Amino acid sequence: MTLKSLAFKNIRHHSSSYSAYFLSCIFAVLVFFLYASLLFHPILKNELFPDQFILFLYLVEAIVALFAFLFIGYSQSAFLRNRKQDIGLLQILGMPVRQVVRMIFWENILVGALAVLIGIFTGMIGSKFFFLAVSYVLRLPAPIPVNLSFGSIILTISFFFCLFLILSWISRFSLQKQSISQVLRERVQEKKKPKFSIWFVLLSLVSIAIAYWFSFTTSFAGITKNMIFILVFLFIGTYFGYTQLSIAVIALLEKLPKWFYRGTNLFLFSQLRFRLRDNARILFLVTIFTSIVLTAVGVCFTYYIESDTVGEEQAPYHISVVASPLNQAQMEKKIQSLGLKRTAHIQFQILQLKTTDRNKNMNNPVVYAISNTALNQLLQQEKRQKIMIHADEVIQIRNSGIWNKAQQKQEVQSFTVQQQQESFQWKWEKIMQGVLFNEHDQTRIMWAVSDATFAKLQKRGAGVIPVEGYRFSDPSKGKVLLEDMKKQFQSHNMNEKNSTGTILLQAFFRDLFSPLLFVSVFIGLLFFLAAGSILFFRLSIELPSERRQLELLNKLGLREEEANKILVRQIKLLFAIPFLVGSIHSFTGLTLFSFLLHRPVFASYLLVWFIYLVLGMLYYFWTKRSMLHAIGRFES
Repeated sequence: MTLKSLAFKNIRHHSSSYSAYFLSCIFAVLVFFLYASLLFHPILKNELFPDQFILFLYLVEAIVALFAFLFIGYSQSAFLRNRKQDIGLLQILGMPVRQVVRMIFWENILVGALAVLIGIFTGMIGSKFFFLAVSYVLRLPAPIPVNLSFGSIILTISFFFCLFLILSWISRFSLQKQSISQVLRERVQEKKKPKFSIWFVLLSLVSIAIAYWFSFTTSFAGITKNMIFILVFLFIGTYFGYTQLSIAVIALLEKLPKWFYRGTNLFLFSQLRFRLRDNARILFLVTIFTSIVLTAVGVCFTYYIESDTVGEEQAPYHISVVASPLNQAQMEKKIQSLGLKRTAHIQFQILQLKTTDRNKNMNNPVVYAISNTALNQLLQQEKRQKIMIHADEVIQIRNSGIWNKAQQKQEVQSFTVQQQQESFQWKWEKIMQGVLFNEHDQTRIMWAVSDATFAKLQKRGAGVIPVEGYRFSDPSKGKVLLEDMKKQFQSHNMNEKNSTGTILLQAFFRDLFSPLLFVSVFIGLLFFLAAGSILFFRLSIELPSERRQLELLNKLGLREEEANKILVRQIKLLFAIPFLVGSIHSFTGLTLFSFLLHRPVFASYLLVWFIYLVLGMLYYFWTKRSMLHAIGRFES
């Protein structure tokens, strides 16, 4: 018998353990090949693809490559730990370490080569659906044609061939360090009862509470500053939650004898105490992976499906024009010629003034003022209550973000504006924040004054800027009018940014969030695969000790069905606990990253959560079936 044939027999003998590893390798090859096919596609030279999307493609390809290296490397090390007994037995029978290393090398090459071939073949078949999905997410006018490039095949084969060679070379060091006596001692070593520290339990609870508090109270401006604190406290709280808090909870359950000693709960939680301690790092990683997947995919999917709504909220008028080169009659004629049905129209004037006061709240020497009447027109269009401004008062209008009621402002109480040789002292009373009109340079920050003050400034010769806004029954038809207005501004040598509309902002958000959704979905699939496979590999490593525990339970009088039920409940908890904790973490992340919508959109998040739950349950049932089958095979 040669080493190659022995390697092949080992793969067939350990087929149940190799199945998760093999499928994971196929999926990694499949995703890498699909993205490589898109990177080598000649259509990327088309201007339809935004630059950020192409940048994301390279980023995803690098992430997939890093994921493949780390995940396949972890899977291989898990198999080596699971096969310590087999490798030790081969050494007892006289096989030197050098030949064991060569046997493992041929196993990796055989599995890797088959995974690469199947992954590339599957990628060729599924490339059409992949390109259709890309076209749909990016809302391209025509589907991306199928193009199987030779470069993507060579890149995929070269990368994974080098990857399996490197991992096979690394595995020799762990095999050389392994001694036969250590392998045999592991079977009889006594496990000490896990203990917990009340201080670490409190640290876990306080850290999670602080992370959640920051998540619910952090504003958009503070996300960058507070993100690192949120992650640090969340990681600390989650890690000590598994290593300390879980042990404390089981110790607390022991003080409930009527429940703890009911049925098989005694055996379940007695073993679960050791499982949670031994698998604390694994459960921590799975929880973090779950929270990352649910948060990233949930937020990106929410923004993607809400992009049109967000665009309309941030630009409430389908067409807005500042200092239009066309008069009112010409504008009405264009609207009628395009067959647009107007549902709302607003006209007001802005005065351009100067100020000599400079501070952190007024860093622009130019002030744009509107009258109290114009402000009330804007408020009425947004169905908000009118306000009255006195002669010596001024209200700052911050035309962006979430709507806040007018509030007192204490930092600056007054400032001076100048018109020709005359100065006016304004008393700064309040700030009003919320989207009242489309954002232009002149409407981003406006100062509302009384009608009398506005008329006085206008008589003094202040520069008057006319502003118009239109809403139509069909906003999509306004695109033609918007393009025509931009041409009008260009023909008059005026700034084309003086004309904007809802459809431009909606297109901006679609171009921004569609690549993010595309990337997050595939990265989420990789992280989901990693989370489920890590649990599967860990349970596979514990199969020999699990078999011994089941034999002891049978000697204590438990039937085989009851013993298997204890194992199934433990597997169920190991899958359920990280999912529940990760779901709670992702829920807080959804509230943190909903700054643009100003509200968490739970419907889209629940859809992502439900899909993840279904996939996780499928992974759980497959793992349970594999574990019970493996234990039954051992018993036979």
